[in-house]
Amino acid sequence: RGEEKTCPALAFTRPVFYGAPVRELRALTIYFAVVFLGAALLAPWIYHGFQAAAQAFPGLRGLASQPFHRYVSRSLMLLALLGLWPLLRSLGVRSWKGIGITSLWPQLPAVFFGLGLGLASLATVAILGVVTGGRTLTLGLFGMKLLHHLAAAARSSLVAIPEELLFRGVLYTRLRAALGDGAGLCLSSLIYAILHFFARPESPSHVEWDSGIEVLRQMSAGFLNGRALVPGFLTLTLGGIILSWLFRSTGSLYGPMALHAAWILWLKLYEAATAGSGGQATWVWGTSKLIDGWSAFVMMLCCAAIVRQWSSKRRPSP
Repeated sequence: RGEEKTCPALAFTRPVFYGAPVRELRALTIYFAVVFLGAALLAPWIYHGFQAAAQAFPGLRGLASQPFHRYVSRSLMLLALLGLWPLLRSLGVRSWKGIGITSLWPQLPAVFFGLGLGLASLATVAILGVVTGGRTLTLGLFGMKLLHHLAAAARSSLVAIPEELLFRGVLYTRLRAALGDGAGLCLSSLIYAILHFFARPESPSHVEWDSGIEVLRQMSAGFLNGRALVPGFLTLTLGGIILSWLFRSTGSLYGPMALHAAWILWLKLYEAATAGSGGQATWVWGTSKLIDGWSAFVMMLCCAAIVRQWSSKRRPSP
């Protein structure tokens, strides 16, 4: 049973069915449970498969030598992508447009805005950290080594595409529909921050069938580190809110994808090209992660103000 409900701010009429929020929350809970448990059980099989394949194909030795936690994280991403379409079907989404994949041409201003803001914001933090002595530059400004790290950072930034599909296109969209905009915004941003706040555990000496479960448990130990939790977790949560605001104002994922990719690019470059000087500077400029320093949190506040100002000039999207 349902009733017709009009939303004056968005000027459209839609049926609201009682019980739909419960159904959507149940589908999302099952999705994340399957992804995490499945990745923990799948990772040892993939790991041993690469070890065996590397014996016959030497070109795979580089992949086979990766630490086991990388296999767990990649398995998480793989299952998250494979389960995305079944999740969308169970939530009643029948087209990519329903999760923000729209025509690209009208969204080019948002793409350029996201790229510019992402590159300029964290570049400012990174440069100030080096100039003030909070971090030490370990790579030259020119050379093949820097180009190598730049190419690796650019490849890593592509992860912004599936992450925005999941966290903004699916999670924020469905939680917003089920719980309202405020609750959907906060909850989706908290989940985004939680899933990005895992620690990097040591690889086990022997990978058994349950090693993935143990690695996941160790990865969650990052929440017990108060120094890393504040302001790192706050910065990640605010970043999720900013990306959701940009998505909401444009009705498309291209702008958030560009902003997210630019942030990842600088995070990877900062980790590869700088080293910490220790002391109180770590509180300000962070570790190699960059986002765990107060300077990054302050910059995120500035980004939030800029995105809000830019979004206010656009018509909010349903």
